[in-house]
Amino acid sequence: MITLGRLRTLLPELLHRYKYVLLVIGAGLVMLLWPVSDAGQEHGDETANVHFDTRSSRQLEDDLEQILGQAEGVGRVVVRLSVSADENVIYAQESETQSDRSYADGFLADERMQEMRKTQVVNRDGDEEPIVISRQSPTYQGALVVCQGADRADVRLTVTRAVASMTGLGSDKIVVMKMKN
Repeated sequence: MITLGRLRTLLPELLHRYKYVLLVIGAGLVMLLWPVSDAGQEHGDETANVHFDTRSSRQLEDDLEQILGQAEGVGRVVVRLSVSADENVIYAQESETQSDRSYADGFLADERMQEMRKTQVVNRDGDEEPIVISRQSPTYQGALVVCQGADRADVRLTVTRAVASMTGLGSDKIVVMKMKN
């Protein structure tokens, strides 16, 4: 049995012997309990708090060509985006359930439930338009940019950064090539 006096002499010895182990454990506990903000995360669930741009890939290509063409040193530019998942639109729907019953000899022989879904529409200026619940822009797989100024490293870097910021692609998925004259 350990007495209080023995514990007082044993504790400093144990702390001295295992100080690095205790330091690592303490640092791990601090990191586990430290609050994490979504703004600092680069990986994980990327769709959780992301506002999706609702432009189609062709519209984004056109916008990138127009914007990059105005950047210094880029010159004429052509942009092509590789899409891994198209735009996804979810419409508001109402559902109805109908039952078809058949009777034989006065008893229920068969009952089939059928669910019918109908897209909800809203009337705007005499035209009916479906009600959109959510819209997710396309997911891009890669980008190819061909421009006149691609022989300069600073132009390639500027173009790569611009395309990355507009598409969410990493710089390893963006290729910038020199346009032939």
